[in-house]
Amino acid sequence: MNKLIVIISLLFLSSPLWAHGAADDKPSIDSSVIVNLTSQVIALDYDSRELTLKNPDGEIVKITVSTDEKNLDKVKVGDVIHMQVVDSLNIKVVSVRNAEPGSASSS
Repeated sequence: MNKLIVIISLLFLSSPLWAHGAADDKPSIDSSVIVNLTSQVIALDYDSRELTLKNPDGEIVKITVSTDEKNLDKVKVGDVIHMQVVDSLNIKVVSVRNAEPGSASSS
């Protein structure tokens, strides 16, 4: 939970925080944070491309490796891996005229 708070804080402390579009003068925010992580592989499933990782704090997480990563077959249980995770946030205010009900999206 503390890591999430730190990441969210970093997102909102990034600059420039608020930008105004020239055409419609609506506020928007576009920010990202890069986190470098080191974890040990404690389980893996080559078919589903799912890795179970344990970080130095003992937290266990599961991730799915993209099919773009071609060297998954070289990873073994016990390997220590170094990852770079990029979290991005983009919020744009749009006028009601252009919005459709329930049209919120995330990427």
